[in-house]
Amino acid sequence: MSVIVCTRNGAARVRAHLGSVAASVNASARDAELIVVDNGSTDDTPQSVREIAPGSRVVAAPVPGLARARNVGVRAAGGRVVLFTDDDVDTPTDWVDRMSRPLLDGVADVVAGGVRVDDELRESWMSPWLLAQFADHPEPSKVNAFVVGANFGATIEVLRRLPFDEHLGAAPYQREEDAFFWVQACESGLRIAGVRGEPVRHCFDRDRLETPALIALGKTMGRCEAYVWYHWLHGNAPYLAAKELAFRLDLSIRPVPQGGHPTDDELKRVARLSFVRELRRLKGSERHYPSPKQRAAHY
Repeated sequence: MSVIVCTRNGAARVRAHLGSVAASVNASARDAELIVVDNGSTDDTPQSVREIAPGSRVVAAPVPGLARARNVGVRAAGGRVVLFTDDDVDTPTDWVDRMSRPLLDGVADVVAGGVRVDDELRESWMSPWLLAQFADHPEPSKVNAFVVGANFGATIEVLRRLPFDEHLGAAPYQREEDAFFWVQACESGLRIAGVRGEPVRHCFDRDRLETPALIALGKTMGRCEAYVWYHWLHGNAPYLAAKELAFRLDLSIRPVPQGGHPTDDELKRVARLSFVRELRRLKGSERHYPSPKQRAAHY
């Protein structure tokens, strides 16, 4: 088994959280390796990794982008099963064995586990929808469970056949490389199993909850949705100009507050406007994937 953690300028996060991942790897009853992909760090991330997890391998992926880093880790992996988590996540001791079991037993091609936002980061004003944007999915469904980058895995054959789309996970599409992998896996007819048990804890930086960061999150959500809508679904709507005008009017009547925390509706409006703008920008450009009809014939 190979466990992959991708990080960029994550020395502090590595010192705080990588130890739990290494402990789960070391506690595994099977042969397991820990690979840390250094995604172009300019701090002392490699040294921190070696101090916290001396048995791990550090692999360089100098071009920024989470999907690129994940693909580099897959190419370096020696296991027939690969698990992924993030550099700001704490994992239970039994995590490696529990997540890998369905894959090693041949009953699943992809596994998805639970993720819970750390209790110290959960605020009273955060809705379930907003928590989900920070990967809060404590109880995955048993079948076709949604894939969250902080806690999932697949066989090496699947990951070689469905590499992560390297347009995602990097500017301007800084999210959704994990969700898009799930979309492709579902359409390919792969067996996706939810693995129950203690979820991993997501301990992200608190500044991601500040208003400018949340507005940026909404914009990124819209851009990523437009990317998938254009390149994968081949959508092209003639009413985009009218939709953009409606969203602009909506935001002018009910502007997003610069103080306090934006509501779910306000963030969703930001995302919709970003979606329309990005779709207009993409219009006419070459598609990255065959049409759904062509893909259906291939599968």
